[in-house]
Amino acid sequence: MTRKSLPRKSSAMWIGLAFALAAIVVVGYHWYSQNRELKVAHERQKGEIRKKLIKNGDQALSPGEAIRRPGAEKPVSSRGRGDKPADRGKGGSVRSGRRSMVASDNKPGKFTERGEGERLAESTAADSDRETSQESGISAEAEMDRDEPDYSDAQPPEVIAIVFDPQQVPPGTNVSIYVQATDNLSGVKSISGMARSPSGAAALPFGCRRSGSDESFVGTLAIPERAEMGRWYLAYLRITDEAYNSKTYSQNALPLADSYFEVVESDSDNVPPEVTAVYLNPLEVDGGGQVQVTVEAKDDKSGVAKISGALMSPSKYARLSFSCRNEGETNVFYGQLTIPEDAETGQWTLDYIRAEDGAKNVRTFYRTNYPSMFDNASIHVYTNNSDSQPPTLENLMIYPSSVAYGETAKIIVDASDDISGIRRISGRLQSPSGKATVPFSCVYNPDSQDYEAAVILPANAEIGPWGVNYIRIIDEARNQIDYSYDKNPLVQQAVLEITGE
Repeated sequence: MTRKSLPRKSSAMWIGLAFALAAIVVVGYHWYSQNRELKVAHERQKGEIRKKLIKNGDQALSPGEAIRRPGAEKPVSSRGRGDKPADRGKGGSVRSGRRSMVASDNKPGKFTERGEGERLAESTAADSDRETSQESGISAEAEMDRDEPDYSDAQPPEVIAIVFDPQQVPPGTNVSIYVQATDNLSGVKSISGMARSPSGAAALPFGCRRSGSDESFVGTLAIPERAEMGRWYLAYLRITDEAYNSKTYSQNALPLADSYFEVVESDSDNVPPEVTAVYLNPLEVDGGGQVQVTVEAKDDKSGVAKISGALMSPSKYARLSFSCRNEGETNVFYGQLTIPEDAETGQWTLDYIRAEDGAKNVRTFYRTNYPSMFDNASIHVYTNNSDSQPPTLENLMIYPSSVAYGETAKIIVDASDDISGIRRISGRLQSPSGKATVPFSCVYNPDSQDYEAAVILPANAEIGPWGVNYIRIIDEARNQIDYSYDKNPLVQQAVLEITGE
């Protein structure tokens, strides 16, 4: 019997297919070899960086020691512009000149930034933590290329590398974070950030101090008992230089994307606490009276560690924050609130409850999402002088309008309140590029009857027009309002020219 041979056409097809498969294998092996070599080189480089950072970290300075970069402080001249003897006078006379820059129909309250029904920020500190330096500058012209002198620092620092040591850590111990960073001129001033658990329910904030070299910083994170097992990642890292320029790296930005530590051998707790009930007592209170907050909460493993929240006024301009403590081994937590003397009359309600357990898992319960739980979480406040409106910004100026490095400028705020009086005024200066911000807080001057803050910008601060980014004013009834640069002409006129050396 004779064997049938394959058709010539079919045989050629099989031969071609064999050649194609062979080519794929060769190319694939070549790609794998190259990729493996790159990966090995990358791991070797990471290992060298790890050794260098950890070695520097062993020589870290104690928290009490100076952390300024050597040579960052430079002598500055007292030379400035615009501070003429004729310009020096009483605050009132200067203010009257500045008022003429604003239209005459700007009446008190016209520039209210928060409408009725908006929530105020939970706290000033929390607001500051959330703000980044990537906001727009004082003017569009600031974004244009300018001829900057070599001593003007308008660039934020850069992170070069991040290493956690040890890479794997059990609960109840510490993990160190080593950061290598560099700055173009003034030097790195501070580094802070936050690590999050695999599920995102827990957070560990940290700060870094300078270690053995100018570009190395080290921080410590305390891993809680029953911390969630798995990879903890960096949620953000914020770095600031001596000229106040800041940059915030998000989770997915390099080099954060490849920075993590792993919690091992843990009886994981990744479930936040549960709040089951909230009560206020008494249900009616006069101004100046006390209110007790009772919160019932439970947690499955690590136990409830912290309870906090806020009581909100009827107009939502005022907010009273509180924290609760646990008395004994129970699931009941108690807190105290003092109602201001001139608080707004009407129904005050609990806006939210924030619960944190021993593993740092956090959950916030808002009234809008859990209305039935907050049924008994409101009180009626009675006062003789009900203050329901926030203060009004009347005028804002900076004097003198031009200073050199090391010279003092005064931020002068003219504000009024209808009933309870002003409690606190704070704000923030912003650089021409918008990359640097300088916070300030005002004190009352009985002679000028204004609120003043003294600001001294350091050497290497960006030269050019710095402006007030926002002003926050709070009255004694805790009504709060923000006046921002982008919406308010009074804020826009407060400009300080930094002349440099």
